[in-house]
Amino acid sequence: MARTNTRDLTDAQWAILDDLIPKPERREDGRGRPWKDRRAVLNGVLWVLRTGAPWGDVPKRYPSYQNVSQTFPTVGPLWSYEGRARGTCTEPEDPWSP
Repeated sequence: MARTNTRDLTDAQWAILDDLIPKPERREDGRGRPWKDRRAVLNGVLWVLRTGAPWGDVPKRYPSYQNVSQTFPTVGPLWSYEGRARGTCTEPEDPWSP
């Protein structure tokens, strides 16, 4: 998938996160709309977190703000307070520890 913005996830970044983002399950009765591309939705979530803008201001290049905001509770717990994906980075050494 080609990036539409220079701050969207690169292919290398997506390769790391792809397995961490749960794949949506279809309803047993087959009803409902098809799921949006997980990478595009995550890029929309990251845009909101990066800019601090309201969900309703998500640009048109991402899925609808409803889709992006409803997905946030699914992917939000993957992020630590430092803004790094859990399990993808090692903790920096504390220079003040003995």
